[in-house]
Amino acid sequence: MLSEKYVSIQQIGSGVYTGGTIRSIQMPPNWIPESHQSFALGQRSIAAYRPPDDDKTEICLFYRGLPMYSTESTTIFRAYLQLGDQVIFSETDKTHAYQYIDYQGRRALQAAVELSEVLGNASNNQLFDPDSKGLHIQLAEVMRVNGNPVLSIKGWYHDRETDLRGGEVWNIFIDGSPSDDLCAVLEVYVIAPGKELFDEYSAVFQTTLNSIEWQTT
Repeated sequence: MLSEKYVSIQQIGSGVYTGGTIRSIQMPPNWIPESHQSFALGQRSIAAYRPPDDDKTEICLFYRGLPMYSTESTTIFRAYLQLGDQVIFSETDKTHAYQYIDYQGRRALQAAVELSEVLGNASNNQLFDPDSKGLHIQLAEVMRVNGNPVLSIKGWYHDRETDLRGGEVWNIFIDGSPSDDLCAVLEVYVIAPGKELFDEYSAVFQTTLNSIEWQTT
């Protein structure tokens, strides 16, 4: 039976990890482990891998070390996941947005506010603050990975030095402790320094997601 009181990321094989609701995930076999910090249960842990010829691209499995502080944020996140496949915000298709608010701008803002604790650092985005120099979200949606609902965010970060378009990111947010009152958010993400590399490695990231096997109770 899955114990969700504490969450950590542990290596269980060559490039294979477990943590929370993830029974196993296979990191890209030919990639190099850049860092693997696995601490005691309930503490920050990360597994990061990069391509052999590129030290700026990473695919990571990450746990922040603590569950969310708010039961309200946990409830809202789980409510989003229960919507089924749903586009919350799309920069290219303005017809898609969170269905319970009528006006497009309010819908995007509502989602950004409600999911701010789930998003962590990614909560610094243009939906929450139009002047944000953090993440520029292009697509936010609820999707399924091997049958399990997750929150998917795609976008790019502002370069801190030039204020231009920087690293491209695709981040998956997972409820790592669905039986607990407070959600332990697991993240699986790819970040690459430009759209060309990001497009190239998105297929590798999709393979990584497809490798996930979920815990069963």
